[in-house]
Amino acid sequence: MSTTLAAVPSRSPWLHRLHGGDPYEGFDAAAYPLDLQGWNGTHPLLVEIVQKVRPEVVVEVGSWKGQSAVTFARELQRLGPGRTLLCVDTWLGGLEHWRERTRPDFFPSLRVRHGYPGLYWQFLANIVHSGVQDVVVPFPNTSLNAARWLLHEQVRADVVYIDASHEENDVFADLTYYWQVARPGGIVFGDDLGWPGVRAAVDRFVQQQGVQVGVRDNLWVLQKPSV
Repeated sequence: MSTTLAAVPSRSPWLHRLHGGDPYEGFDAAAYPLDLQGWNGTHPLLVEIVQKVRPEVVVEVGSWKGQSAVTFARELQRLGPGRTLLCVDTWLGGLEHWRERTRPDFFPSLRVRHGYPGLYWQFLANIVHSGVQDVVVPFPNTSLNAARWLLHEQVRADVVYIDASHEENDVFADLTYYWQVARPGGIVFGDDLGWPGVRAAVDRFVQQQGVQVGVRDNLWVLQKPSV
């Protein structure tokens, strides 16, 4: 029988299993003012999919500062207790964040101190400031390691949102792994279809799987067959 995160609040054995404790406990969110800078994280489609699917578990692959995570989590809260948003990210930034040194929303946003980005602490603070730490479970790891862990634990997600790397092979790998994480009939969708690498990966994946892709603005949507 599959194990899910469905009925487990964020302060739970699952959270302790990932972290060995509660990452919110003792964290000084006041040291990091609210900063939900992001891209497309408040798009209406995120809310619409949650309202339609009424998921018990959502996996977000690529969380940045948590703009989209807060959007998901607030809607999950409205659906009632027992919902979980698992946020997977290294919080080390993508290739473009390290290459682009002049735009304030790229390299400067990494907030590098002593040679290491401080994004995770900003993300954690944003979750606390937004009052959604009862829903959000951070999983600081690579997308593939996290997917392998979820598959090993037989966790199945109702919704997977992929918004991590923009490189074709990375996106294709995320699609391949998280397609397995999604339950039959579940939704796998993502952002940044305007990036050539993302579009190439999505096109390659839908051709391989023989499924249809829906497009709305810069977002793409796939539904996993029920059988």
